Amino acid sequence: MKKILFLLITVNCSLITVQARSYLRACGDSLFYNNVCEVTVNPGNARIMAPQGSEAQGMMVNVYPNPANDKLNVSATLPVGAFGEIIFYDGIGNRIISVKLTEGVNSSEIDLSKIAAGVYYYKVFANHQTIKTDKLIIIK
Repeated sequence: MKKILFLLITVNCSLITVQARSYLRACGDSLFYNNVCEVTVNPGNARIMAPQGSEAQGMMVNVYPNPANDKLNVSATLPVGAFGEIIFYDGIGNRIISVKLTEGVNSSEIDLSKIAAGVYYYKVFANHQTIKTDKLIIIK
């Protein structure tokens, strides 16, 4: 599927668009594409695109508070049939925490008492696609 999408982008879009998307993807973007040449930022309500181009609706992810201290709350709602995971990384890309997500409402409290203060990053995956990337600040 990725090869087909890349081929569609290269045929229908300018080289600069392809280079920009490659750079954003490498940085773990939180963008979704309505069509092969249009990019739309979706900061509030994370959504994924199904292979046919139709949106998977009803997906929301909240990670709070941010900045966090000793506890972090994760709430996520996934549509029927969806599955996913939230993975937290340190500044050099080491995986430090992982939370599995299932269809419906998910709610977790994560103990951060043994995690050092600093800037961390997290990615939210649903059905093997990255749907959100953001940073988390932990203060002590």
